[in-house]
Amino acid sequence: MKHRMENALCRKDKNNPCIQTEHRICIYCYLDHRFSRFKFYPFMSSLFYSFTNYNLFKESVENIGFANYEKIVDTAKYLKSYIVTFKYAFMTVPLKLLFALFIAYLLNFKIKGINLFRTAYYIPSILGGSVAIAVLWQFLFQNEGLVNTIIGLFGVKPVNWLGSRIMHCL
Repeated sequence: MKHRMENALCRKDKNNPCIQTEHRICIYCYLDHRFSRFKFYPFMSSLFYSFTNYNLFKESVENIGFANYEKIVDTAKYLKSYIVTFKYAFMTVPLKLLFALFIAYLLNFKIKGINLFRTAYYIPSILGGSVAIAVLWQFLFQNEGLVNTIIGLFGVKPVNWLGSRIMHCL
C-alpha cells in the first residue's frame, strides 16, 4: 500500500530518480510547514513561557527557571488534583469500555424485538446533530436573527424567512 501511495505522489518518470525525490521533498516541506505552524511553535512557546513569570497586562517577561515546576510539585492542591485525575482516568475509561462492550454484546443477540432496542439506542446519536442544526438555522433566519440583522445594516427591511410561503418554496 505504501508503495502505491508513493507512486501516486511522484511523477510517472521511473527512470529519473531526481524527479521522484524532488517531489517527495516538496511534500515533506509542506507537511513540515504545517507541523511547524500548528504544533511546533505552540509547543515551544508554551515551553518557553513555563520558565518565565509572564505578565500579560504589563507585557513583562521575567525568567524564573524551574520555579513554576517546583511550585507544581510542592503544592498539596496540585498533588490532590493529580490523584483525582488519575483515579478518574483509571476508573471511568475501563468502566465505559466494559459498558460499551456489554451493550454491543447485547445488540448482537438474535432475539425478538432486538431491532426495536437497536433503533431506540441509536436514534439519539442521529437526532442530536439534526436538532442542533435546526436550532442553528432557526437562530440565523428568525425575524430578529443574524441574517436579518446583517441585511438590516444595509437598509433592507427584515424578511420573514421562516413564515413566508414564497421563502418556504425556495
